[in-house]
Amino acid sequence: MTDSTGIELQQLLSTVVLSKAIVLAGERGLSRRVSRVNAMEVPDVLPWVRAGELLLTTGYPFRDQPDVLRELIPELAQRGVAGLGIKTRRFIETVPECALEAASRADFPLIELPPDTAFSDVVRVLMERIIGTETEGVKELQNRIQVLIRYLLMQTDTSALLDVVEGTVPCSLALLHGSTWSASTTLLRLPGNQLWELVQALQTTGLTEGEPFIVRSPGKGWRAYAVRAGEFDGSPIHLVAFEGSHSLSVLDLMTLEHVGP
Repeated sequence: MTDSTGIELQQLLSTVVLSKAIVLAGERGLSRRVSRVNAMEVPDVLPWVRAGELLLTTGYPFRDQPDVLRELIPELAQRGVAGLGIKTRRFIETVPECALEAASRADFPLIELPPDTAFSDVVRVLMERIIGTETEGVKELQNRIQVLIRYLLMQTDTSALLDVVEGTVPCSLALLHGSTWSASTTLLRLPGNQLWELVQALQTTGLTEGEPFIVRSPGKGWRAYAVRAGEFDGSPIHLVAFEGSHSLSVLDLMTLEHVGP
């Protein structure tokens, strides 16, 4: 799994402290997850940034060097920074057009903050929101695991076990061990040769544990996610989840990673 912590930047923009903020560019990156908030007041910030950070700045480091901001944005995006909030009309009147273009190309959210924004308030409120969300996520994960384990201990049939997990995580499931496989009821109901074609495609696809990947069977591409569920005869067993009409959430992926083993 990539970034399983924090909260989407889009959600944080609904908080009171960011209610007057304006997304200037990089809107397609608003699904980036924020796990911490930090202030940046020096141009050579790259060695210190961390993935998942929302950076805040008064614009002081770029007041006379707009090109520095343009060159910095793709580097921040590459390092997994969630976005950059810039307070305008203090050290810089407006965000330079070259920076907006760079942010748009990188799908990196560039956010204008009002001049009266207090960074200390933003950091406090956002971190309270992030920590609260993560705490609720942990509680829900624990509840899911307890319920699933209770049912799993009562089942011995593999397909029935997969159905139990599928009842909690909105996806179709398969258990794969070399050429041997089992599937949940929704997969077993696939018409004609679709299930057989899917299993063949899955067996020839290099499974990437902990990252989404695409399984291509004739006429359809399946977005899948695999976790290791143990070993048998020296080869791994994988629990594979196939997304349906809804994408798997971070909580869903964490559930699979805990239940798989």
